[in-house]
Amino acid sequence: MNSISKKLLISIVIIAVICVILPITGLTKVTQDQSHGLLIDFGYWDASWTEMTFTDEMDGYGVLDTACEMRGYKVQYDSDGTVLSVDGKMALKDMPWRLYKLEGDSWAVVEDPSSFHAADEQFLCWARASSADTVITPTDSTDHQYFSYADKGISKRTGQKIKIVSLAPSITETICALDGGIDYILGTDVYSNYPKEVVDRKEQGLIADTGGYTDPSYELIVKINPDLVFCDGGVGQQVTIADKLRKSGISCCVLYDSTSIEALYQNIWLAYSSLGFPDSATGEIKGIKRVIDDVAGIADVTLTRTFVTMSTDPAPWTAGSDTYIDDIITTVGGNNVFNDMRSWYMTDLEAVRMKDPGLIIVMMADKITTEEEYQKALDGMHSVWKETPAFKDGRVYFFTGEANDVLSRPGPRLCEATELIAQIMNPQAFHDDDPSAPVLPHYVHDNYRDYLRYQEDQS
Repeated sequence: MNSISKKLLISIVIIAVICVILPITGLTKVTQDQSHGLLIDFGYWDASWTEMTFTDEMDGYGVLDTACEMRGYKVQYDSDGTVLSVDGKMALKDMPWRLYKLEGDSWAVVEDPSSFHAADEQFLCWARASSADTVITPTDSTDHQYFSYADKGISKRTGQKIKIVSLAPSITETICALDGGIDYILGTDVYSNYPKEVVDRKEQGLIADTGGYTDPSYELIVKINPDLVFCDGGVGQQVTIADKLRKSGISCCVLYDSTSIEALYQNIWLAYSSLGFPDSATGEIKGIKRVIDDVAGIADVTLTRTFVTMSTDPAPWTAGSDTYIDDIITTVGGNNVFNDMRSWYMTDLEAVRMKDPGLIIVMMADKITTEEEYQKALDGMHSVWKETPAFKDGRVYFFTGEANDVLSRPGPRLCEATELIAQIMNPQAFHDDDPSAPVLPHYVHDNYRDYLRYQEDQS
């Protein structure tokens, strides 16, 4: 073989290798960044996404008119071109309809939609909002856009059913709350165990374990070769592995740290929209909001001094502010006695003495299922805890087993957690509302559903 033939053969081999590697690495991101569309944010977590092409002839109003025509929405304008309503949602005094465009990774208002050249943009948003800060986020917690991964569960990269990995129990629950969502999951962290079908599929070898919550395995995830990996932005190790996976050509959606109820709504929106089901996100969030509003209205609590702890140790982990448990307590009218501290942290006996709580909520994995076990747990408490009004008045509640999961995992069972907490805040109010309902006991475990009465999927 002469030198020219050898060079030609080598060139052919190199080209072949490049053709194999590019779809796995560099071109993956390019392909997934091609989606264009308009987000219409009606406010109050009511939104729709319309994938569309922005043409040279389109200004800001043209984009809205085209998307609304595709959606079947009616747009009403004032004589000066101001948008008065979209799909019957009227502009409010402090929430006008405005056009927003991306500047970096944040929304910025477009002052004159009529002179705006839409073809220069990839994502736009018409929103009924008080400011750009209140518009639904255009990116995940690591500033990556999320509308380009899938359309109704079909990967935009492969054209096949999207294959995903979830690295947190709360995220797994969120995905499984989507109708058919579990069918997309090929891997989860070792702690994901709800719904039961996740456990069943793990035993059948249909879902693989990908490591722990704080130590996910890069090698195991790559072996699964998912189209998309969902990560918890509140865990530094998961943010790090997301960056590593992206460099390997695997897309990741990093959800926000679940420090509030609003953050949970945001994560449901992100997860569902990433899978191509933004309309389902709107429905799920509305359902959760309705339940929370209902039970908060019944509870009608006046600042019950509440202490949330993850054990009965003298120096336990407790919930401070910027935790979704603190937000639930506040929403139903209670007062988290440790909200002067931030996040989850270890408290001590002297702090418990000073806070003098009137209600103690103990969350732990070990189950308490009998009155004898409950009394033993009470007897084992430190004398300082026994001096609190909560102990003296018989207002110490244990949430163990599955009930502990409900309270400790910030996911779609948020409305169940809120009802359980609301019930112990004001048991009499819930008895008055439904005298036939069983009273929530001082220890709840895998049987917690027996005491739920206001969830949307219950009769």
